[in-house]
Amino acid sequence: MVRAAGFGARSGWVRRPPASMQEAANVFGAEISESAWRAICRAFELHGERLTDLEGTRDNRNPNDTLGWLKRKRGAESGIDAALSALGKINRDFLAEAEDLVSLQRSGGLESHGALHRLDKVVDEILFLAWLVREAEPLSREVMTDAESRKLLAREVFAALESVGAKLSNGWAVAQGEFSNADLTGFERLTELLEIHQGETPTATAKWLRDALAQER
Repeated sequence: MVRAAGFGARSGWVRRPPASMQEAANVFGAEISESAWRAICRAFELHGERLTDLEGTRDNRNPNDTLGWLKRKRGAESGIDAALSALGKINRDFLAEAEDLVSLQRSGGLESHGALHRLDKVVDEILFLAWLVREAEPLSREVMTDAESRKLLAREVFAALESVGAKLSNGWAVAQGEFSNADLTGFERLTELLEIHQGETPTATAKWLRDALAQER
């Protein structure tokens, strides 16, 4: 687990299984029902949400952590201060003159009026952002690491398919030596197809899944 400051940046992108239901059924070796596939898709969506949280701001005060709260807060404050300083350097008299000149040259072809009002509006908007950053405080919530999230994903996919024959390789057989891909169960091959875990060897995949499913949900 790691401690997150918030909920990550919700982009609206939804993670899906990297294979179709039919492709999954072919590798699994049995028909996958619509309800089971919906459960698998939902498990991938939740996994995606957990990864989004993981990519968000971390709740720490480490000034060197690019994902840390202090680092990101100071960065936002620095950017806002720079923007306000730059806007403050704009000569308002010149801006008004430029507005008059453009109005004469374009003769109604461009809405150039209200330049000073527009500048004031931009400053107000940036001052609001400054307040927003100043007032924000981290939630400090625990989120799963990538490895923990993948293990949970494996357990949820197994639960969706357990009634139609999902199973793991025998633990004693796994411990004895190297498996070939043909020695893996349909579920174990499916986890590789779905990119939940791809071990360096079939034995590594089988061992990882036994460990993942042995953990409490």
